[in-house]
Amino acid sequence: MEHAIKHTITVRLHEDPAFYETVRERLERIIHERKEQRIDDAAEFKLLMSLRTELKEGHGGDADSLGLSEAAYPFFGVLRKRMTDGIFDDKKLADLADSVLDALKQESVIDWQKKDSVQREMRRKVKRQLRLAGVDDVMLDELTSAIMLLAEVRL
Repeated sequence: MEHAIKHTITVRLHEDPAFYETVRERLERIIHERKEQRIDDAAEFKLLMSLRTELKEGHGGDADSLGLSEAAYPFFGVLRKRMTDGIFDDKKLADLADSVLDALKQESVIDWQKKDSVQREMRRKVKRQLRLAGVDDVMLDELTSAIMLLAEVRL
């Protein structure tokens, strides 16, 4: 089961980096605790089963509780992971994720990943949304790059 979970994480990490990195960290912690003999086989099995269930169900409940669509939730995860300054609460980040996704969808056309002019316009719109939300200029480029990498997979 451990190998199946690792494989799933490896294959799907680019689809939702924040979610799958968190799951990977939990898996590594379970493996480490078992090697250190802090937990027995039964406890390890239970923890792996709960991790497997979480992978199957995804984060639909979390998205619903924030009022986000399944498509916007990975963008929310990227924003939450990188914006650790505490200025933005989850509601503000959810609204920002929605507005960023809307801006990206407006510009996404067939094969947009190969069109530099479209990518430039998308970056410009993402930066505009981030600035309007009050994101610090220091974080702007890093956050925009992370969002664009995710957009290449999700849109």
